[in-house]
Amino acid sequence: MKKIIGLLIVSFICFITWIGLSSAKNSSQSEVVVFTSNKKSEKQEKTKVYSSNYLLMDLSDNQVLLEKNRHQKVPIASLTKIMTAYILLEEEQDLTKKILVDGAIIDQLTSEGASMASFMREDEVSIRDIAYAILLPSGGEAAELAAKHVAGSEKNFVHLMNEYAHKMGLQETNFKNTTGLDVKGHYSSVSDISQLLKQALKNEHFYQIFTTLEYTTEPTLYEPNGYFLKSTLLRDGNQLALNNGKIVGGKTGYTQKAGLCLASVAEKMAPPIY
Repeated sequence: MKKIIGLLIVSFICFITWIGLSSAKNSSQSEVVVFTSNKKSEKQEKTKVYSSNYLLMDLSDNQVLLEKNRHQKVPIASLTKIMTAYILLEEEQDLTKKILVDGAIIDQLTSEGASMASFMREDEVSIRDIAYAILLPSGGEAAELAAKHVAGSEKNFVHLMNEYAHKMGLQETNFKNTTGLDVKGHYSSVSDISQLLKQALKNEHFYQIFTTLEYTTEPTLYEPNGYFLKSTLLRDGNQLALNNGKIVGGKTGYTQKAGLCLASVAEKMAPPIY
């Protein structure tokens, strides 16, 4: 049987009834699915997609199987944190290094309504645990802590994010913050996000975290049993099963302008069903 790894990215989604993924020609290869959506629906092949922007790509040969408006610039909410976590793991090699949780960051993001990983102020957490906190519960404070550690400030880190985007050839992407909170001029496209995610998954630490659903950090001063981190994929009874396969990890997000967002990785067995 053939196994594939798929990536599914969705923004502005109302509802997805069913998503079919194809089998790869080589068992170790992958495919990428990228969506952004509104209330309009459409049917492609046997797949019902309620999206205005999407891309399905077979990474065994980079063939685009399905797409619509893949180059349109759209808000991406917490999919932004894919870049944030990737840069943290690229720039900091010592994942055991500890960082002090800045209470001012928690106060600021709480007032802005950002999602949080629930780290306690003045606690100390490792780089590894911060990366998990960025990608699993979509912790805004974890993203800001990463920025401060790597670049000294969010402003400097955002500059670094745009440098990474430029080097990757992401011409439809511009970052204004590390969290994805709505702000003018912060956007990307499904095409660019697919390229970013493919690149990020080449980092073994990123891949491991991205495909983890639940994780407990190492013990800390204020949490002797560690912080329990749960992927937002598991919220609201989301079903991770696919026909002869399953979603094994991913990243979600939501803002008023972006709507609901999803970036996920799936394993697929059996012949094509798309």
